[in-house]
Amino acid sequence: MRELKAFRKTFTQITKDNTLPGQRKKIANLVPFSGNAQRILQMFGHIRYRLRPPEEDRSAIYPLTDRTFWGLVLVALLDPHYGSEVIRDLLDGYTDVPNRDERLAILQATVHAVRKHHDPDHPEFRSLADRLNATTA
Repeated sequence: MRELKAFRKTFTQITKDNTLPGQRKKIANLVPFSGNAQRILQMFGHIRYRLRPPEEDRSAIYPLTDRTFWGLVLVALLDPHYGSEVIRDLLDGYTDVPNRDERLAILQATVHAVRKHHDPDHPEFRSLADRLNATTA
């Protein structure tokens, strides 16, 4: 029960800002929650990085800039091992997600913000981040 309450605090923190740039500016507030990165990665695997069921993908409105989703991505990126997995998943693994190019652009901006705040000394993270930059350029 204690772990669930701690994980719930992650959701409270990531939704405090009303915009994705606002989340990215306050990375320091999210660092304490980076211990949840593995759980976040597992959750993304279950939902296949989709924000709603695949049958609704073709509707006119897709929640591309969902603060909760991108806040969880940001928290996961703060752990270089699990952050590498998120980048790899979105670059190579889940290529059928809606609005993929736009999502990669948001991911690139988020990775850039994480690296600006604290660039992890993790070769795989850096390599994938560089590859993401080349993909979105």
